[in-house]
Amino acid sequence: MANQNPAIPDEQPLTPFHDLDHYLSIPRVSGLALSPDGSRLVTTVATLNGKGTEFATALWELDPAGQKRARRITRSAKGEAGAAFAANGDVYFTSARPDPDSPDE
Repeated sequence: MANQNPAIPDEQPLTPFHDLDHYLSIPRVSGLALSPDGSRLVTTVATLNGKGTEFATALWELDPAGQKRARRITRSAKGEAGAAFAANGDVYFTSARPDPDSPDE
C-alpha cells in the first residue's frame, strides 16, 4: 500500500545514524584550544583503529580563518589529547606514548 500522506515521504534518506558501524567510524572532535594570538586552533580527533575495536586520538591544527586545510600534528598508536597553548605559542599536550625504557607499561 502506498503512502497516502504526501507530507511523509515513503523512503527516508540514509544518514550515518542508520548503520552503527558507519556511525562509529565518524571521527569525533573535542577539546578546542586557541593560541594566545588567535592564529592557531588545535583540537583532538578520535578515530577508530584499523580493526575497528577502539578509538585512537591525535591532535590536528585548524586554521581559525578557514583559509588552510586542517593538518595532523601528532601521530602515535596510543594517542594524544588535552592540547593547551603556552603564552609564547608552544603547544603542550598529554600523550599515552609508551616509555621507551618500559614499552610494556
